[in-house]
Amino acid sequence: MTLSIDAAGRARLVELCASFTRLSEPADTQGLKHAAVALVVVDGANKHDPCLLLTRRSAKLRSHAAQWALPGGRCDPGETPVDAALRELDEEL
Repeated sequence: MTLSIDAAGRARLVELCASFTRLSEPADTQGLKHAAVALVVVDGANKHDPCLLLTRRSAKLRSHAAQWALPGGRCDPGETPVDAALRELDEEL
């Protein structure tokens, strides 16, 4: 499903995203695992307040238990980040 956001909602979303501090990438990425997340924007209480879809991690997990997170996870071998994000979104929701 595709959600249309009006011009005011889009401008607000751009403003909110621009307010985050972008972290620099580490110089050495060897040994890091590739992962992807889905950034799902939905209408909020009114159309000028877009909201992000989050998932709640299980309390039984060893790491990041019971935390709120964007739906996502590791990329399988040969999988693009987009394919991984869509697969994880389907699995988690």
